[in-house]
Amino acid sequence: MRQRKLKPDFFFDERVCECPFGARVMLLFLWMMGNQKGRVKKYDAIVAGSTFPLVHGVDFPSSVKALESVGLIEIGPGFIQVKDWDFWQPGCRPDRPGIPERIRLAVFARDGAACLLCNSQKRLSLDHIVPYSKGGPDTIENLRVLCLRCNIKRGNRG
Repeated sequence: MRQRKLKPDFFFDERVCECPFGARVMLLFLWMMGNQKGRVKKYDAIVAGSTFPLVHGVDFPSSVKALESVGLIEIGPGFIQVKDWDFWQPGCRPDRPGIPERIRLAVFARDGAACLLCNSQKRLSLDHIVPYSKGGPDTIENLRVLCLRCNIKRGNRG
């Protein structure tokens, strides 16, 4: 079994949260079994799923159906593909410097310390309007306050 890392936000993804507990366990199991591209031979998943202690007792067919219905996996001829594999992998790039404190404070003050999309005041984060990965700067004009849920839902869209 491989050791894998996931971005923490993975567990707050709405599609993951919609799945029954057994399907979430099965998804983590498939994640650990996947090759470098997130693909698992269907036969290997069925055999290992019936013997792996963590997944024992989880109904394989219904879990796979639940994961496929919300778009977390794709079933192919002889394989199961974990979708968005690369997106959920922690980045390999070096850590970038954080947003300067004075800019963070200015954005939170401007936005009233509440999510601009749902008005929540819990689990707040700063969101780049033009994503950092697409060249968006750490400026007051390009940042806004969103709760973690709204920020994750938005994803990497500009």
